Amino acid sequence: MIQKAVVTLRKPSQAECLLWAILVLPFLFGLLIEGIGLPTATKYICDLAWLGLLLLMLLQRRIQKQALGILPAFAICYFLYTLLGFAVRLYSPLYYLWGARNHFRMYAVFFAVILFAKQDTCHGFLRFFDKLFWINAAVCLAQYFIFHKQQDYLGGIFGVTKGCNGYLNNYFVIISIMELLRYLQRKSGLGKCVCKCGAMLLISVLAELKFFYVEFAVIVVMAVLLTDFSWRKALVLAGMAVGVAAATGWLVVLFPEFEGIFSLRAMLESAMSDAGYTGQGDINRLNAIPVLSDRFLHTLPEQLFGLGLGSCDTSGFSFLNTPFYEKYAYLNYIWFSVSFVFLETGFIGLGFFFGFFVLVYLGARKLAKQQPQNKMYCQMAMLCAVCCGMIGIYNSTLRTEAGYMLYIMLALPFAKARNM
Repeated sequence: MIQKAVVTLRKPSQAECLLWAILVLPFLFGLLIEGIGLPTATKYICDLAWLGLLLLMLLQRRIQKQALGILPAFAICYFLYTLLGFAVRLYSPLYYLWGARNHFRMYAVFFAVILFAKQDTCHGFLRFFDKLFWINAAVCLAQYFIFHKQQDYLGGIFGVTKGCNGYLNNYFVIISIMELLRYLQRKSGLGKCVCKCGAMLLISVLAELKFFYVEFAVIVVMAVLLTDFSWRKALVLAGMAVGVAAATGWLVVLFPEFEGIFSLRAMLESAMSDAGYTGQGDINRLNAIPVLSDRFLHTLPEQLFGLGLGSCDTSGFSFLNTPFYEKYAYLNYIWFSVSFVFLETGFIGLGFFFGFFVLVYLGARKLAKQQPQNKMYCQMAMLCAVCCGMIGIYNSTLRTEAGYMLYIMLALPFAKARNM
């Protein structure tokens, strides 16, 4: 007698629907805002979602500490630290609330994934990233070859406004982590891995994502170190070397002004130039802290604690643009998370900001040892945590809707641990 397999579909909870909204909407904003013409304020739909999740978490009566570890206490201490800074400086409450919104919404999403996402939801998130890859690749190629978009204006499904390639970079980080780990652990074939990595490196040339070459190399090396010994590692390392070399060569061919930019000396000079990122007297990534210290944070207490969360922030709403931003926007400190966080919360705030990624890395590594069946997700989170630290220095996407996808990836192993 042949028994028929029965497939049961589980209705997602209210919290899971909100999580899906936060993940999916940033992939649709390019179409909704630039394509259909909806207002930029459409992005604030995500705020309704994470506020709903925050409310559900506050109403949650039972929290499994084993899955969360010390991460909630760490995030709460960070929040209380910024609240204390506001109480001491007593600037506009609106500025503080806006700064807290921009910064702590990512932690709300992170903990909501851990507390509410079921096993199938975690798998669904990864499948969502996978399913969109070739669609996004086709859109990117069409934007370049048909509509002649390139560099900062080439973002694939994320749109064609300036800076959309920051979203694209974060997405490529996630896809490269997933695909390389799957291949190294014999869960994906060589052809699929080569095609996806090759497509990402090609598109990163068209979108001028120079930093992705560095991220890709770091991801490859760490993936090799984290996984078990296999002959596949030699292929991955060789492929990485060839792919990055080819991508840098293509970049110079398409954009001759980048000739010689990948030498160590050129990269250091560019990153630490006193002329700034644009060459017009603003700040640069690696010299941001000393420059901001010299200009605005003169005393040790100011350097330790900063000017206060939200006191240097900006918004699409003019009444939320702080006086500091109105006066010093030309410095472009908002382009880099490291400069933004240091200016508002000082060295202690930087310790909290980057320390969170360190704790996620250590927590995921511990889970990988305790739960071998959760190893893949743990390794993904570990690699993602390292990349988040790098992205925090390179740009400011961890403060925008582009950051949601990365914080969701960071939370997945802890969500699976809660469900085991």
